[in-house]
Amino acid sequence: AVAALILMALPMSHATAGNFYFGTPTLLASLQTIFLYPLTLVFVLAATGFERGRLTLSLALVFAALAALNLLKDVPWPHSRTGCYLIPLAILVAGHACARWRWSALPLAGAAALCLWIMTPGHTLEWRFDANSRQVFAYLEAHYPNTAIAAEPPLAQSLEFYRTVGGGIRVMPPVTGWKPGQTAAVYVLLAPQPHLREVAVFQPSGVRIAVPESVDPSSRQPQAVRQNAH
Repeated sequence: AVAALILMALPMSHATAGNFYFGTPTLLASLQTIFLYPLTLVFVLAATGFERGRLTLSLALVFAALAALNLLKDVPWPHSRTGCYLIPLAILVAGHACARWRWSALPLAGAAALCLWIMTPGHTLEWRFDANSRQVFAYLEAHYPNTAIAAEPPLAQSLEFYRTVGGGIRVMPPVTGWKPGQTAAVYVLLAPQPHLREVAVFQPSGVRIAVPESVDPSSRQPQAVRQNAH
């Protein structure tokens, strides 16, 4: 508790309710994004009834604090990764409750295997478009090192970051944000656009690099390829 207080005191002292804009309007929607499946949520709630100890009290205090923030400051309920601290608390409650049952290790092992199976290391669901940012920048640096690049927000910020820290800042112009109707030599997009020829598509993000149709395919721009992150 002392370590957490020291680490959080300084940043939280400058925070406002407006900083916590990402979330859900209701508690039920929040829990469904954190625990993924309704059955998992029911299991956790049932475990709190069996545990009835300090772990359940800790979980209850956390929800009471979240409710107070929601009612008094209009802070939305946690959504997905912003509620990740609830997962270890829920696991501790469920594990302690299941310890009362002789064969509890079997369902817990099954639940652990399910969690590992559905995990997507490398990116979170709502930030999937950023899963290939490093590979996208490497491709741009290799094929368009001296070309002005327009990237669809928020991809522009990610690519500009890699340009700044990766050494490309010496030769590559800054990556700018792109809006429909804006012209550029090279585009980094989240979805196909008419009158643009795609030269690369990256998975799992779905990010695509495109050039104007008028660009000569026999020029230095490469033919369309598919890039996959591993």
